[in-house]
Amino acid sequence: MSIHLPTLLIAVGLCLISCREVPSEPDGSVTIPSESLRLVAPDIISTGLYERDFAITPDGQKALFTRGNFDHTLRVIVEVERVEDHWEHPSIVSFSGRYNDIEPFFHPEASILFFASDRPLPGEADRGDYNIWKVSFADNSYSEPEPLDSIINTDADEFYPAVTRDHTLFFTATYKDKGTGTEDIYQSNWLEGRYGEPEALDSNINTNTYEFNAYINPAGDTLLFSSYGRPDGLGGGDLYISIKNEEHKWAPAINLGPEINSDRLDYCPFLDRQHRILYFTSSRKSPMTGSQSSLVEFQQMATMPGN
Repeated sequence: MSIHLPTLLIAVGLCLISCREVPSEPDGSVTIPSESLRLVAPDIISTGLYERDFAITPDGQKALFTRGNFDHTLRVIVEVERVEDHWEHPSIVSFSGRYNDIEPFFHPEASILFFASDRPLPGEADRGDYNIWKVSFADNSYSEPEPLDSIINTDADEFYPAVTRDHTLFFTATYKDKGTGTEDIYQSNWLEGRYGEPEALDSNINTNTYEFNAYINPAGDTLLFSSYGRPDGLGGGDLYISIKNEEHKWAPAINLGPEINSDRLDYCPFLDRQHRILYFTSSRKSPMTGSQSSLVEFQQMATMPGN
């Protein structure tokens, strides 16, 4: 299968990166010059803390991402504003800051934001497993979060929601009695105003190892996701792509290759179709080099993006 990837963007050191227009070769393969990758908004989005996930509002004027502290005991959802061609004014969204909130995703046409959180479900007193929640947004404000139906949220962890134009939901889960691997990607169809029983995607997507963090395009025919432990993997986890064939079945997933993937964990893809940019998160690091004679310089280097 030929894969024609447009402009790409990566997250490095749990930060985000991008590259310019990507030409495809005559055989359909993609060559991406390493210098085309760049860190996303250093010191605004990508910092010395942990950044992951990325989602842009349907109007393109705001982006949301997750920021965590050094030991991952607190993670919040942060929003930034588009100012001309760059992102500015980071702030925690109104509904986040108390619990671990991660992995925002906007419905492509409806004013709904989905995210994952370990906040207590209604009737619970304590934080528990991760579940999928949603808020409505309008006029730069968000509603109070609501959990999805119990047919989606269970005693297991549900992560990384993504939805199509027709409200079909894709997410990652750690179900012990379903799926084929330790983590799998599931689909739930929107039926008569509610979500139906989730079904694991077939063996062209899910394997007996880890599949997680799936981005779905609005039409529901292109899937970008991460997997760890496959024979063609490059290290800590790679990005893969699958496109539905003429029978509306998922084609065997293809590794995006060493131009995008590294020997570290590469995950959390998001495709900005309007600007033809792929955003993703990576735990690759920028090595500290040279001798350090100043403690101030050492601390600045140790806490800079890509550390």
